[in-house]
Amino acid sequence: MYDPKNQPHDMLDELLNQLTLSGPILNSIGDAISIQNLNFRVLFQNEAHKKLFGEHTGEMCYSAYLQKQTVCEDCPVALVFADGGSHTVITTGISKHRTIRVEIAASPIKNSRGEIVAGMAKTRDITSRQEMEDELTSYRSQLEQMVEERTEALRALNEELELDIRERRKIEEALRNSRAFVRNIFESVGEGLIVIDSTYRIISANRAFLSLTKQTIEKTIGRRCHEISHHSPEPCYLAGEDCPSQKTFETGEPQEALHVHKLADGSNAYVEVRSYPMKDESGTTVSVIETINDVTSRRRLEEQLRNAQKLEAVGQLAGGIAHDFNNILTAIIGYGNLLQMNVSEDDVLRSKIDHIVTAAEKAATLTRSLLTYSRQQLINTRPVSLNEIITGVEKLLSRLISEDIDLQIVLTPAETIINADAGQLEQVLMNLVTNARDAMPEGGVLEIKTETTELTADFVSAHSFGRPGKYIVLSVSDAGTGIDDRIRSKIFDPFFTTKEVGKGTGLGLAMVYGIMKQHGGFIDITSSSTKGTTFNLYLPASGPVEIKKLTPATEASSEIRGGSETILLAEDDEVIRTLSQKILEKAGYTVLATMDGAQAVEEYIQHRASIDLLLLDVVMPKKNGKVVYDEIRAMDPSVKTLFFSGHTADLLHHEGKLNAELNFIRKPLSVNELLLKVREVLDKQKRS
Repeated sequence: MYDPKNQPHDMLDELLNQLTLSGPILNSIGDAISIQNLNFRVLFQNEAHKKLFGEHTGEMCYSAYLQKQTVCEDCPVALVFADGGSHTVITTGISKHRTIRVEIAASPIKNSRGEIVAGMAKTRDITSRQEMEDELTSYRSQLEQMVEERTEALRALNEELELDIRERRKIEEALRNSRAFVRNIFESVGEGLIVIDSTYRIISANRAFLSLTKQTIEKTIGRRCHEISHHSPEPCYLAGEDCPSQKTFETGEPQEALHVHKLADGSNAYVEVRSYPMKDESGTTVSVIETINDVTSRRRLEEQLRNAQKLEAVGQLAGGIAHDFNNILTAIIGYGNLLQMNVSEDDVLRSKIDHIVTAAEKAATLTRSLLTYSRQQLINTRPVSLNEIITGVEKLLSRLISEDIDLQIVLTPAETIINADAGQLEQVLMNLVTNARDAMPEGGVLEIKTETTELTADFVSAHSFGRPGKYIVLSVSDAGTGIDDRIRSKIFDPFFTTKEVGKGTGLGLAMVYGIMKQHGGFIDITSSSTKGTTFNLYLPASGPVEIKKLTPATEASSEIRGGSETILLAEDDEVIRTLSQKILEKAGYTVLATMDGAQAVEEYIQHRASIDLLLLDVVMPKKNGKVVYDEIRAMDPSVKTLFFSGHTADLLHHEGKLNAELNFIRKPLSVNELLLKVREVLDKQKRS
């Protein structure tokens, strides 16, 4: 029986010679790599491995790294020898008298017949990664396993060497073939990996690099790296980019940088580039190994996180000012409406009053725009046809554009049913059409199109947006000047505009973004200076349902009517409370006014039999409107209630959709809006 201890010295020397030949490449790799024979004796450690565990060449791996007397139960190299597969385990190790957590990826090294001749283990210190794992879930894992794992064939082959000299010669030939040995390691690396000479010509490239650049090996070898990665005739450092390979040639030290690579299809890929020197006997760097790690998906996720953080910050700002600001606007609009009702059309003061009311309404629109962007604007969704929304607003859109713009509407014949707030989507259309008009000062074609599609998991992964499922796509395309790449990331920011001062608030596209997010939708933009801009809006499709055309309250009742019922009013703002009481009493109602929630409950208990409607502000001291509603409803489940507030977030449920059982009116509100809504709630409750 063949004993590995009696293996001829020339065979051991040959193996060590091959490891010496491949040493510079193994040492240039940043991960810790060791090679053991079939008896688990350490034959080789690269520099990273020695730095992590110290020098243990010639020792048994389980004794050197874990101070054990036998092979570890979870040893991945032992698993490789057992089944010939690839194995990765997370375990403990001892690094310079300190216990650490490590990830060990073991792989086989084979001869030309596919028989295992040795075992390779890639070891990574993941102690810090384990501690920070929850915070780093959005980032990609580092290098994929470096080499394929070994099988047990080498042990059997060594045992048969004395019986079959021809098998021994094949093993010796395989070990001498250092080029194939190194290539096996080279191709096993999951990241893109190339070797370049001092003129930046690529002299070797692995499969991962060819896959990333979508090139063949024939079109890659011999060309300069910047020609492949950047599609540029000049080195990237001449364009001001940070080039790790250039610095490695200059300093002889490893370098790293983040690059933007141009792919063959014209798209950009964000990559982390690391460079390692390969030196001759004199210490001169003669070539450089580059590893290229595609981090495009991670960058997109980071960008989405930044957008979400901006959205949250604006939402906090908008929510903070909305309540008080809308109370002020309610007073201005309400008292302005009362003045309009008491001043004739030909009075000299009438136009001034109208200007005051108009200015206040514009301020109210600005506040709603901020709330919409921050997704705190309440929406009332129902099944609607997107095609019908577009058809219904077509005439209005035609008025928004100039005569030299050709509006073309192409609607899919398929069902376009979505759960949406029709008014909000009309606002989206008007904002996008207005932007398209401004982008085409000399006219052109403006196309609005609908189509159905289904987003697959592959699509979501490639584009970093959306969720798999069926969608209705609303596309608005113009033939305008396009959107510059430098400002594309800012176009949905509130108050960002490229228009002249006084010609744009910078809230149009911000509102579009907020509305789409509230509807669970997504926006994709394509733009160029020659083809204009297309906004593709993806809205989740709804199943087939019966669509009921609802008539707005303003159309259901063309005449504003008062009444004789008794209304319990709870409003902490004295100006709004007094204004609301005057409006309601002038319309014939009896009003019991209270200044906070606690007083409202007490007043209801005293006058329960005579109260027909609760009119409750949402935000009040002592008890808010919802608490008042719940307490009174416990006494009378059929109580009629109308909420009003300047900050709708207090009533939001189910991602910004109004609770169907609650009646609500937004501040700021006009006299007519208040009277119409009060009458609507009273009449609806009577009918039910």
